[in-house]
Amino acid sequence: MLFLISLTICASHESDSITINQSLTGDQKITSKGGYFVLGFFTEDNSSRRFYIGIWYKRVTKLTPVWVANRATPVSDPTKALLHISHDGNLVLRDQLVKSVLWSTNATISSQYSTVAVLQDNGNLVLREGENSSNVFWQSIENPTHTWLPGAKIAFNKRTGVSQRLTSWKNSGNPAPGLFSYEMGQNGQLQIFKWNMSKSYWTSGSWDGSSFSQVPEMSGGYLSNYTYANNYEEISFSFSAKDNASIIRHILDVSGQMKMLMWAEGVQEWTQFWSEPKAQCQVTAFCGPFGSCNEQRLHKCTCVKGFSERSPKDWDLSDFSGGCTRNTPLQCAGNTSAYVKQDKFLPISSVRLPIDAQQFQAGNVDECEQACLNNCSCTAYSYEITCSLWYGGLLNLQDRLWRKAVRRNTLP
Repeated sequence: MLFLISLTICASHESDSITINQSLTGDQKITSKGGYFVLGFFTEDNSSRRFYIGIWYKRVTKLTPVWVANRATPVSDPTKALLHISHDGNLVLRDQLVKSVLWSTNATISSQYSTVAVLQDNGNLVLREGENSSNVFWQSIENPTHTWLPGAKIAFNKRTGVSQRLTSWKNSGNPAPGLFSYEMGQNGQLQIFKWNMSKSYWTSGSWDGSSFSQVPEMSGGYLSNYTYANNYEEISFSFSAKDNASIIRHILDVSGQMKMLMWAEGVQEWTQFWSEPKAQCQVTAFCGPFGSCNEQRLHKCTCVKGFSERSPKDWDLSDFSGGCTRNTPLQCAGNTSAYVKQDKFLPISSVRLPIDAQQFQAGNVDECEQACLNNCSCTAYSYEITCSLWYGGLLNLQDRLWRKAVRRNTLP
């Protein structure tokens, strides 16, 4: 008597696909047919035990993820995780330990279709009908993370109002969505936003047929060809490499800058050709609350006097968003010790005024100072003909020739 049992076969390293009968777990991978890209589990920090499903270059010696599925939901043990085609046809990452779905393509797929996920040579992961390759339900190239690959688009869909955008990593070791995004504005300009796309801090300018006015590096075109489209359906921007042998990518870095990079085979490193905005300190709140930015320093962020890094570990990973914290609590914040003097102000010179000031009617500098002292939420003031008050964490401090004051305790 012949006894048969059904099972799921794990995808081999030679496969470019995940099917209903083939899954991916542990150190297993799939590779695009021409051997250009790999899909599998990776980690940026072995000590953290955070693993992600991602796509990276096969022919680049330095691990360089270009797309990450479970950005905010890493797995601690890839041997206990499974990437597979679910019963509804979607590609799903499941944590076998906690019996939960960590990520899904979440496409609407009719039950009449059997699906397959295929990794293509352009780095695109496509979920499509198994019998008809033109019937595509979902693709990673339309759901980018922080990398913009040749052939991919940054786009705004006029019909749906949906943006196809890049989002930075949280820091250099954590692919979770960061604070910066890069997208096509509805007015046809490329824009970068901060704080969940709520504040614009740089625009590319208008398109002149070959480049955007604020990105003159595009006009040379010796590495890439750029294509801009503005029609009834969408506003989009894409690029292609002039030399197919060159490995080129654009990334929205943790610095909040868009960078164009090419792999230099001779030195086995990524070479940067340009970045925008060029001035790091132009990026909104790059150094976080009470952090000051200086273009001339190697490490561009420092804390103002009386403050220290809130998270030195994050700063080591180029994540300055947490900014700085007070070394001495404010008296008005509840410190009632008899040995602590009243709150005073520390004058700080040669800095650009921070953003989001509120104006106060004051006849002179003393009235302006007293107005800030009378409100415990007020952290700084400046008097230059008019009185400006700041509340909460001070953002966008930059070393320049301005004067202001920051409230802090003064020890006896």
